[in-house]
Amino acid sequence: MQTNNKKQLSSKADIGLAIFNAIENAIKEEPSMTRDYIAWKLGVTLRMVNYWQSGTKQPSLAKAVQLAEMLNCTLDSLLRN
Repeated sequence: MQTNNKKQLSSKADIGLAIFNAIENAIKEEPSMTRDYIAWKLGVTLRMVNYWQSGTKQPSLAKAVQLAEMLNCTLDSLLRN
């Protein structure tokens, strides 16, 4: 029997938690980075960043790529479990 080692796409809640944790880690590393700053750099509102973190909404692929770059993490770590 062959096992499938591919990671599955995460649920909205899992993606939200991954985004929340990545932002928390980035803020710990660089305290001057705030959620307001992240929102401004991405050209979205703070409310949208909060929606992403809560899993209410998901970032577009383009915004997810920008977010991963900004937070110094991989896109895969934000979207897959």
